[in-house]
Amino acid sequence: MIDLDAYIQFMGIKSFPSFDVEYFEPDLNIKYTPVAQADYVSGKHVLRLPSICETPRSLLYHELTHIYDMEMLKNGEKIHDFCLTGYMEYHASQVDLMVRLGANSIEDTPSFSICDYINDQGLTVSEYIDKKFVIAVDMLNDSKLNERLTGLGVLYNFLGLRSICLLYALDYKDNDNFSCIANRLDSYLLSTMKKYMVGWNIDVNKAVALFSNCANAIQKVN
Repeated sequence: MIDLDAYIQFMGIKSFPSFDVEYFEPDLNIKYTPVAQADYVSGKHVLRLPSICETPRSLLYHELTHIYDMEMLKNGEKIHDFCLTGYMEYHASQVDLMVRLGANSIEDTPSFSICDYINDQGLTVSEYIDKKFVIAVDMLNDSKLNERLTGLGVLYNFLGLRSICLLYALDYKDNDNFSCIANRLDSYLLSTMKKYMVGWNIDVNKAVALFSNCANAIQKVN
């Protein structure tokens, strides 16, 4: 059961848009299987949840944040709404990690080590965010454009996790080497992403423009 009141309280918001819930059976043969999804289709928000297992609270809040952000930020223009993907992945992953860290709300200031364990898979914070980065790199270097675009979203997901570490971790060192995707995104775009996608108060219009530039860059076949 989805406790929307608890989510609303966690986020410090006043209300939440209406949405439909659909259940699906994940295809375990896919390399990176989506465990839950939030979509906006034909003017309706749809939350898709797996039928074979319970969705962890962190992931549920991640997807609910997608729904909330899309409702608040969409303007109906196709390219703009698509390019919200970067900011939405960034923001949702921030919320996701805050839940995993045991925060009571996004206003909390958790103090943690990147060596702390955070989920039922037995991963430390460091291992969790490193895993996201590896997935992003793998997908960004794929030959298929759709995979590269998805990988760009995963990279923004990583940047959201990184931002929480920069804000609150006691021992995080920002030494991630982005050279492995330099063939897809040039040094200017990469440095802009790392400098700009930090903290909670992101200018969404600038984030949309940055994602648009990144999406255009990865469409080139190298």
